[in-house]
Amino acid sequence: MTRDAIQSIDQQWNMAYQTNDHASLAHILADDWTAIDARGKRVTKAAILDQVTHVPWPFTNAQFQTISSWQGNDVAVVTGRLTGRGQVGDQEVAVDQYYTRIYVVRDKRWQAVATQVTAVQPDV
Repeated sequence: MTRDAIQSIDQQWNMAYQTNDHASLAHILADDWTAIDARGKRVTKAAILDQVTHVPWPFTNAQFQTISSWQGNDVAVVTGRLTGRGQVGDQEVAVDQYYTRIYVVRDKRWQAVATQVTAVQPDV
């Protein structure tokens, strides 16, 4: 599978978040997918799909940036950064985080199996 394929599926993941597309994200994430979020909490596939289904994307100007990607025969790693600002009710919200996503080939297609998210700390 080509490098373009992994970049395409990673972009599909980003778009699924922004459009609250439960079906696309469910297809990308393996059933045993797990993540550690920016607060250090474990997140399962069921939990993230519930969030995507019930919590509208709050960021009006979010930007995903791929920093690097590596691909072997049946495994790929994508590192990126998400920044954005938005509104939840009367409260302004912001996001600035790095993420690492690990994909493997299963049933002849790429699926995400693990994710690590780290909040970007401001320079002091």
